This record gives sequence, structure tokens and C-alpha cells, in this order.
Amino acid sequence: MNNQLKNLEKSFKDRKLSHAYLFFGDSKEIIFKTALNFARIVLKEKSLDRLANNLNLSIIDAREEKEIKVESIRGLKSFMSLSSGGDGHRVAIIKNADKLNASASNAILKLLEEPSGNKVIILTTSNVGSLLPTIVSRTERLRVFTKEEKYVSIKNKDLDILCKIFKSNTAEKLNIVEKISKRDNPANILVPWIPFFQDILYAKYSCDDLILNKFYSKQILNIAKNLSEEDLKNILKSAILMEKTLKDTNVNFRLILENLVINI
Repeated sequence: MNNQLKNLEKSFKDRKLSHAYLFFGDSKEIIFKTALNFARIVLKEKSLDRLANNLNLSIIDAREEKEIKVESIRGLKSFMSLSSGGDGHRVAIIKNADKLNASASNAILKLLEEPSGNKVIILTTSNVGSLLPTIVSRTERLRVFTKEEKYVSIKNKDLDILCKIFKSNTAEKLNIVEKISKRDNPANILVPWIPFFQDILYAKYSCDDLILNKFYSKQILNIAKNLSEEDLKNILKSAILMEKTLKDTNVNFRLILENLVINI
């Protein structure tokens, strides 16, 4: 059992369970397995094989469909309203919660707003940025790490450049873009930039524990204070669209990067 599961097990034994959890990270398989093992602990099963037959567990998954629909969440609400018997728990896992459609998202939000004793909801996702911020804020969040990942971020020269851009005037920004455009494979700078933009959005919603670039937490928090929520969403959308455009077509990188940084 890894340290993250040990900490969750301790919370269970100490009767300090939250009513809702969000497990997120890069590996869907590892995230879901962690959620299953946590459910096994809460439901006091000795193995995952036995967990599969536990009537106090419900798993919601889009499966072959492209999205999780509101009907699934209504069924989950009925399931969670039933008694588990004695002092036992009922556990629901929403696998790939980023596939919740708009109606289902609103329905799960209402369910999270009405916590009840001995009921635990676990959402899993490898795309936490697609969830409603209000859903994220109503959960206890746990980043599930793979063996290859590190728990703390490190200094990154491309993020240093981005932090400088946020403090620069227009002329200085254009000068920085000129230098970037002269690199070999200049589009690679977006690889660390996009998660950084997401971190700013998390900070804006006071979800500081979701910030991945821990080394830059102070800068991220300061930037978040000075930009509106709408500004941040537009920057993130522009950066993601820019990344896709660069992969698909032969475009003028310098021109579209200028359009991005001018709006920062």
C-alpha cells in the first residue's frame, strides 16, 4: 500500500472521512485503481475481487458513450439515499468525471452540496481542468502520482520567461517573443506554459492544492490576483488552441505567440 492510501486509511480509522474526494493525475488506470482501493478500505473488503460484489458500491462510467448523462447521476442519488445497514458506508465512484455533461455536472454539484453521513463520493479524472470549479472546490483533492512523477516541481527557465512576460510592457513582451521564435522548435515552450496557466486558474478559485508548479506558487498567486477569471480562461483557451494549430498546420509561430503574450 502506498503512502497516499495509508493516509486515506488513517483518515477512515480516525473517523475523519470527507463526503467527497477528487482523485486526479496523469494515469487514468492508476487513479481509478487508487479509488477502488480506497473504496475497499471504506467498505472493509479484503480484496478488490470481493469489492466487485459489494452492494454498497456504485461505479458510474461513460463506458462506450462519449459522456456521463444526468440520468446516471439521478440513479446515483437514489443509490446514495439507501441505507447501508448498521454503521457501514455507501461509496460511489464517478470514473472519468471530466466526461460529465452540463446537466450531469449540475446534478452532481447539488449532490455534493448535500453531504450525508456514511456516504462517500469519489470522482476520478486525468483532466481536472474540464471540471466545474465549483465541483472541484467541494471535494477533498488528492493528486495520484505515478512512479515516474516527482512530488515537487523544480525551477524551469521557460517558466521564468513566462513570469517575466506577466511583468513586462508590450515592447518588452515583443522582444521576448522575438528571442523565443529564433529557437529550434520554439513551440516546445508551450509544454510547461499550459500547465502554468491552469495553475493560475486553480489559484483564482482558491484551489491552491491543485497547483502543480509548486516552485512558482508565490508568482502564480500574485498573477491570479491581478487577472480576472475571464482573462485567465481566455489565455488558457488561446494557448491550447495555439498548441493544436502548431501541430496541425504550418503557421507563423511568432505572430500567434505575439497575439497570446500581448493579452497576458
